[in-house]
Amino acid sequence: MRLLAIAAASVLLASVQAQQKQPPSKSGWKCGSQVDELPYFYVEAALEHIEPPDWKRATIRISVDTGTKLGLWTDGIAFKLWKTTTVILFRDVEKSLLELNLACRLPTEPEDASALIKVDWESANLTLDKFEQIHQDFTNALGKYGLSAQNRYRVLIAPRIGIVHLDEGYIPVIYDNTHEHIEADVWNDPEDGKSMLDWIHKLEKLAEDSFHHSF
Repeated sequence: MRLLAIAAASVLLASVQAQQKQPPSKSGWKCGSQVDELPYFYVEAALEHIEPPDWKRATIRISVDTGTKLGLWTDGIAFKLWKTTTVILFRDVEKSLLELNLACRLPTEPEDASALIKVDWESANLTLDKFEQIHQDFTNALGKYGLSAQNRYRVLIAPRIGIVHLDEGYIPVIYDNTHEHIEADVWNDPEDGKSMLDWIHKLEKLAEDSFHHSF
């Protein structure tokens, strides 16, 4: 009986240790059980951090998320345009994360979770001259887009007046060159976001020509 008790205690201790090894949850959802949904912020952050191979090895990288993700990448030697082979939807990302959670493989940090989501990418090589032109066009467009912050100043500080975007949606754009990190939500407003929208449309056209299919 004593041996049985010791064995039972060992099994219980092993079970407790196994549970302690599971990644803690910031929002209280339990792994290994059926969960209908995960916190919106977690799924959104995981979606944002879905990146092409070797993305963080770049010296300059620009990502654009129009549903289909586009990425401009260089390590100073190679110059590439990346694109997901399919549109990445919020609900599909959440489904993948729920499956990871059910298997108790969902990390605490959404950035770590996005690396576990299967995404297929295709890439095209760019010339140095082409990459430089795209980069220059981007910084010019970003500068003009930044001026809109000053143009909105008086509207934003006026009492009971604000700017409302109705049914416009936005396109997340992230730029990083290891010195500057810039994130912009480009609203799909042909007036307010014209400079950046024009640049995004040029990038989409380049992707269509490079990969021989339209968005």
